[in-house]
This record gives sequence, structure tokens and C-alpha cells, in this order.
Amino acid sequence: MLANLAWLVIVSIGLTACGKKPVSQGNLQRTNLAPGTGAAAEVVLAAWQQEDKTAAMARFLETDWSARPLFTPGSAMALSETQWAALPNQDRESKRGPLEAQAGEFTSLVVAVLKAGQDAAANNDPVLARKHFNALKQFGEAVDRPDFTEIVRMFGRAAKKGADREMEKLPK
Repeated sequence: MLANLAWLVIVSIGLTACGKKPVSQGNLQRTNLAPGTGAAAEVVLAAWQQEDKTAAMARFLETDWSARPLFTPGSAMALSETQWAALPNQDRESKRGPLEAQAGEFTSLVVAVLKAGQDAAANNDPVLARKHFNALKQFGEAVDRPDFTEIVRMFGRAAKKGADREMEKLPK
């Protein structure tokens, strides 16, 4: 599972740097959280999954990534590595698909935010580019914590690394 998601994160970030579209996860389970309700990350993800990419990206930029909960308590995304390992095999297997699907969706969203920031930079709008890259960095810091699984932490680290790399390219 980790190897598959690691590959997805690496390929998606790499393809974005080359200007190509990221790998799609296809039709995934949809959530119907209204803005301002539910876990912060899942509100953003709900808009993304409902094909409202503009709203999802706007929410991503506006989200207070220090707000908790980021994910619905008890969901696979909200578990720590220790909690994940403590699950009985049957429970772990039943949560594996949703975890991989949500992680894939977040990877696609992170890649889109990174690409929008790169586009803003290419259009000589460093203020908008910084807004995108700062949001990515804040998101990455919010999920690259020991209270999440290694999968969640991995795309947090990828978001931070991509944001840092792009920020270095912007004029001071």
C-alpha cells in the first residue's frame, strides 16, 4: 500500500514539474460535506470530488490548516500509524481502499494547487503564486505529524517540498 501511494505522489509531483497531468484515481466515493462543517480537509476534498475544482482550490487556499479535526475522527485518514497497526486485519483491509482513494484524491488536489501556483508565477503574479505555495506548505505541515499514518505524512512532506522548491524560484 505505501509503495503504491509513494509511487503516485512521486509521479504526480514529477509530472507536474514536467507540465503533464497527474495520474487520476477515477471514480471514488464522494462526500457531501457543506462548507464550514465537518473536518477541515474533508470539506476541501468534498468540493474536489464533486468536480468543483475551482471551489476546491479556493477552499484549499482559505483553509486554516491548523484547525482540528482535519479528518473525521475514526476515518482511515485520521488514524496514526500506531492506531493503524493496532487495527485487526479485517478492519485494516476494509479501510485500506478508502485510505488509498482519499490519499490519491488529495495528491491530485495538491498537484493542482502546485500547478496553479506555478502558472501564477509564470504569469508574473508572485503574490498569487506565494498564496498557493504558502497554503501547500501549511497543509503539508498540518499532516506531516506523528498523529497520522505514514501515507498521510508522505503527501504532507511532498506538499512542503514542492512548495519550498517553487518558493525559491520566486523573486524576493
